[in-house]
Amino acid sequence: MSQMPVYKGNEFEILKIGYQEHAEYLRAMNIFDWRVVSGFMTIQLILGGWFAGHPSKSLWLSFGVIIIDAALYSCCTMILRISEIRRGETMNTMKNINEAFGLNAVGIYLPERAINSPRPRGHRYIWYYVSMLIGAFGASFVLVWNLLN
Repeated sequence: MSQMPVYKGNEFEILKIGYQEHAEYLRAMNIFDWRVVSGFMTIQLILGGWFAGHPSKSLWLSFGVIIIDAALYSCCTMILRISEIRRGETMNTMKNINEAFGLNAVGIYLPERAINSPRPRGHRYIWYYVSMLIGAFGASFVLVWNLLN
């Protein structure tokens, strides 16, 4: 005797639950990314503030701090890049669910319009990378300024 697959007759509920889980996952990823960026910027402010108030004329100390800061920047950008890739996968799954519900098709729910509007293309997270780079340059600038003065 063959059994009917579990998903038969439950397609709507499965898609609904999948959509809700992916939406929550996107929210959690946004919070995580913001914490990575704000943590990195906090470290830059602490470094810049410390070395502005406690100038060091040691070339090796300044060079070492800049190298450590560059390594931290690299780690944070890789974390954000991996998160961006995963976010793309999650968004594609959500787009597929929207397609299955007919939310992107014109005329299914509204005459001459789709429920979902077209999403803009582009990388909105580039500003995280840029702001972190500016923060790293700012902290490095304080170190170099101390050496030159």
